[in-house]
Amino acid sequence: MENYDKIGKPRRPFGLTLAMIAAVMLFTLLPLIEVLFVFAMNEVLVPLEAGGMIGGSVIGFNLRPLLVQMGVSLAFLFLTLVAARGKIAAMRWLYPLAVVVVGTGFLLLRVLPAPEGIDSLTAVRQTLVSCGFWLIVGLMLFTVWFCRRWSVQAFYRGYYTDQDVVTMQHLGFLGEENA
Repeated sequence: MENYDKIGKPRRPFGLTLAMIAAVMLFTLLPLIEVLFVFAMNEVLVPLEAGGMIGGSVIGFNLRPLLVQMGVSLAFLFLTLVAARGKIAAMRWLYPLAVVVVGTGFLLLRVLPAPEGIDSLTAVRQTLVSCGFWLIVGLMLFTVWFCRRWSVQAFYRGYYTDQDVVTMQHLGFLGEENA
């Protein structure tokens, strides 16, 4: 391996950044907003004109699934932040594996259970389930595919190999003077 000081250290590819942002939005922000909504619902009381109060309550509601959901979401966020730094070479295969595992769990536990009831809300939910299914499957496929590319491998490795330089010259990223 030669020293390619003129080229510099590999940077995080834009496609990997997009995959990470999409995964954090789907697997961290949305579940945490749901948990926040359930906990906030218990605190909201609205006064009525007749002198009474109306509000929500989570008494008798099983909070264990929400706490597990919150834990998985925060663990995934931490893993994504570690993967975004690019300091650990194992993240090249560990991050796509985490996206597939969390995405599959999200599909099996949240998206695919059959909607109940026969009303207009069921039709809307079926449409959202279909969109959510393809969005998650597409994100999983894109992440696995993109993490196998040479630019992501170089990013997690921390340096360019001779083959990487040949690939960059072939793609026109480098002029002959940088080789």
